[in-house]
Amino acid sequence: MNGASTTSSLLYGGGDFIETVRHAFNFGWDADNNAAASGTILGVIKGQKWLLAQHWNIQDRFRNTSRDDMPDNETLTSFGDRLIAVARKVIVRQGGSVTKKGGEPIYIIKQNTLFT
Repeated sequence: MNGASTTSSLLYGGGDFIETVRHAFNFGWDADNNAAASGTILGVIKGQKWLLAQHWNIQDRFRNTSRDDMPDNETLTSFGDRLIAVARKVIVRQGGSVTKKGGEPIYIIKQNTLFT
């Protein structure tokens, strides 16, 4: 249900941040999770410049208040960098590779033949 609510929010929100998040809350279920996920996905698609132009000043800060063994304060950027590093290790360990194009990393993910 969360996946359906998040996907529906993105579709019915029509690329508008407020409408997307509003739909996610109104669909119910795990509304805060769905709103956070759909807002995050739209933010990644549209980018920081778009969010700033919409007057959404998202701070580069992550604050843990309830999870044991996680940093108390960190930036979203450093958290994302750690996730990318883990993903890179998994991709390579599973037979994929990492190359560069125009100075940017390109991740080649090995196709799983089980589902082809």
